[in-house]
Amino acid sequence: MELTQSQISEIISNYTSSSKGFITLQSLIMNSLMGHERDLFVKANEHKQCNGLRSRRWYSHGFEFSLRIPRSRSGNFYLVFSGLIRSESKEHARFPTYFTPKVLLRADRRKL
Repeated sequence: MELTQSQISEIISNYTSSSKGFITLQSLIMNSLMGHERDLFVKANEHKQCNGLRSRRWYSHGFEFSLRIPRSRSGNFYLVFSGLIRSESKEHARFPTYFTPKVLLRADRRKL
């Protein structure tokens, strides 16, 4: 089944019209990319086998994403995507606490 450009646009706009739909769309995209990455890993390493998926939740920018992380039987499969998540978490941890919105709001109130 092939979709036209207008059908694809309509489907995407239906998902992005609400925050819950946006989260669902992002989760679908991330899960699809991770599944494809594992497929490429298995094709490149013919002796490796898939070993299902594990459910994880990822929190970013106030949103919660439900992810299905693919695994390999040998445990030697590491997602590029998980490295990006780790890098983002480390980056957020380096920010001083005075950059958080609550503290900024308190500082603004003191000035008034």
